[in-house]
Amino acid sequence: MELTGLLKEIQQQTRELTGEMPFEAYLATVQADPRLARLSHQLIYDMIVAAGVTRDGAGRPRYGLFRDELFGVDDAVSQVVEYFAAAARRHEVRKRILLLVGPPGCGKSTLVNAIKQGLEEYTRTPEGAVYAVKSCPVCEQPLHLVPRHRRGELGGIYVEGDLCPYCRWLVRNAYRGDVARVPVQRFTSSAAEGVGIGTFVATDPGSENLARLVGNVNLTLLRGATDRAAARQAYGLDGELTPPIAASPT
Repeated sequence: MELTGLLKEIQQQTRELTGEMPFEAYLATVQADPRLARLSHQLIYDMIVAAGVTRDGAGRPRYGLFRDELFGVDDAVSQVVEYFAAAARRHEVRKRILLLVGPPGCGKSTLVNAIKQGLEEYTRTPEGAVYAVKSCPVCEQPLHLVPRHRRGELGGIYVEGDLCPYCRWLVRNAYRGDVARVPVQRFTSSAAEGVGIGTFVATDPGSENLARLVGNVNLTLLRGATDRAAARQAYGLDGELTPPIAASPT
């Protein structure tokens, strides 16, 4: 392939993977393709299944996502997939933290890396498309823009959670409550950029601060603040489990 053609394909793909639309158009897209409303556990489970599932002679499932990475730990892999399968159906297990326990060299990191890499690749496909409120530092789920008391009118689309403080302020001040105009942008997961995939290194449990995970809000900047830029700076949503930058997701 000529370099010019390669660059054009990269540019075209970038436009597709960062395309944006007003929330009104996004809501119509969700009604046509309800997969866009799925929660994170279901997204991961769909990604694992999309990589291929076969059966061995005993009828046990074998997952293509891990086929070339892990050997001899099929039972452990099946337990992890079963966890995501149950969580995808919104069972109570999804509220628990999944811990991988085992001796060094048993494949824990390899399994996690396979899931992270698979998620990065899956969100670049049409089937794995994921959208967020544009410029939100935590990649807010756009459906959170629908007030809780009106979500029953979405025709069976399940919505869980509420807007982050940044998006709540944005809707109230920048768009005067008109959620239809709020821009929604597609993003892809990236472990390197901390988008959709977070990494947390535990330290001393006695001095651990929740702000390291989710960031914080500087209330002193909000008291009596009328300047839009100053109010936006009050939300420091830069914890380990949020993207490191507050720019548009890429």
